[in-house]
Amino acid sequence: RCNMPLSECNCPEAREMKGYIDALLETGMTKEDIYYKIAKKYSLVVVLDNQLKSQLEKRFVQEAGSERPQIALETTSFNFGDVSKSQGKVKTIFRLRNKGNADLAITNLRASCVCTTASLTVDKQKSPYFDNNGSPKDWRMGLKPNQTGELEVILDLEHKSVNAGDLIREVDIVSNDPLYPE
Repeated sequence: RCNMPLSECNCPEAREMKGYIDALLETGMTKEDIYYKIAKKYSLVVVLDNQLKSQLEKRFVQEAGSERPQIALETTSFNFGDVSKSQGKVKTIFRLRNKGNADLAITNLRASCVCTTASLTVDKQKSPYFDNNGSPKDWRMGLKPNQTGELEVILDLEHKSVNAGDLIREVDIVSNDPLYPE
């Protein structure tokens, strides 16, 4: 998530990944197989080496075949600029599309902080707003091939967790895209 080398990061996800890598190393797997397993379990996003990522992506595409969903976001970040807590809630919309040729299932929306909520709208069907707890386990929304949706993200600047200074908040979108599920 943070684009730091795994050896320098100590977040819970990094600790989990390190434990998984250690377990794979004990099995005597090759380096290539370990990278493959890690990318398969945690997504290609965790691979920082672009050449290796490209090789793994080609392998994943070949395995997934041509009939697969593919999530695409027009943009993956937004900067609200300088804003004041007194502005209350500020929001932005991210457009996402299924550019694959199989149905895309969105199975979770999860914000990185209680001050942030997100809702997905597809064909006038709007999901509830989800915060850092994410959506319920049985929740899902689908996009047909080439169908688009809108992800509304709201940041509540008046929330007690928001302090003055630079803020970075994320919303995770979990899907059935076999290459980039999150």
